[in-house]
Amino acid sequence: MAIQILSNLNYPIGNIINQELQNAQIARMAVAFLKYSGLKVIEQSMGKCLQNNGSIEIITGLDFKTTDPQSIHYMIKLHRRTPNLKFYCYGDKDENKTDFFSS
Repeated sequence: MAIQILSNLNYPIGNIINQELQNAQIARMAVAFLKYSGLKVIEQSMGKCLQNNGSIEIITGLDFKTTDPQSIHYMIKLHRRTPNLKFYCYGDKDENKTDFFSS
């Protein structure tokens, strides 16, 4: 298993993620926030990994309302179609209330 800490400062992250997802059996990603535009960059590679019975786990934050609702809805729909995708959102419920989900 390879662990990589990525930054757009040294190389476009989308390129590395797409390259690694092509043949991945297990992929785990943690990001501070998630944008739909970023998911579109890796959409085909995620699909290929999942179609090849790979598993993907993505953890993202909700604080500061930087994760956009479109990305969350996209991930929920993808999870419903693909059980080997796990998606987690975390946020400080008391200080950063969000209306992404009803309680």
